[in-house]
Amino acid sequence: MKKLILIAVAALISAACTNRQEIKNNENMKQELNLTQEWDKVFPLSKKVSHRKVTFETQYGLTRMSGNGYYDSDDNEEARHAAREAMAKQRLGDPMAMAGGVINPLPDDAPQFVKDYHAYYKTPRGYHVRSGNSNDGWRVSVIGTQAYANARFLYYINEIRSAVLVMHGEKAHSRYFGEAAYHYMVEGKAESYNFIGNPNPNPENKQLLIIPGATHCDLYDGGEGNYIPWDTLAEFFGKNL
Repeated sequence: MKKLILIAVAALISAACTNRQEIKNNENMKQELNLTQEWDKVFPLSKKVSHRKVTFETQYGLTRMSGNGYYDSDDNEEARHAAREAMAKQRLGDPMAMAGGVINPLPDDAPQFVKDYHAYYKTPRGYHVRSGNSNDGWRVSVIGTQAYANARFLYYINEIRSAVLVMHGEKAHSRYFGEAAYHYMVEGKAESYNFIGNPNPNPENKQLLIIPGATHCDLYDGGEGNYIPWDTLAEFFGKNL
């Protein structure tokens, strides 16, 4: 009987501790969420924009790049196998190593897209203390993860019936990701998509918008050329929301 009472008391204490921990975790979560409500972006908050209606996403073809390399330069089984082996060795050898931050100072022979990144992430335009691109990047063992190389996103985008606007800068090194995704979404087939799907049931509300002169990062804040086409965006959302 005493043993049962002791077990019951222990269970109650354990439950109470667990409950207190859950309450503490919830309080911490609320505190963290409250902190993120404060506007801490590098560009000013505008009262003209309702953040509850529309979500903007800057999408990068991570699974295509991880599996095929930039511009599909490593789109073959041997290259993918070598990348998997290298990632496995990195995890075992030095899993805490960091990489991926924008190089600084910028070499004279840096590729143009690296110069574009530097002009954003390493300047007041886009620098942030919590940005991996602005600082020392991410864990090498997880950047370009094996899961990205082994699976492809956007497989069912040809079935999206709601309105979609794909927007890229003319000079963006990532432009080919969005163009291929748009064509597969509308037509069910595109370059680098090694499968053919059905054409989209609602192609009329899909739009591909290429901004003349803009780079990848220029569409984050408008860049020096004020490249973000606000009137076009307002027209698209006004028509489709």
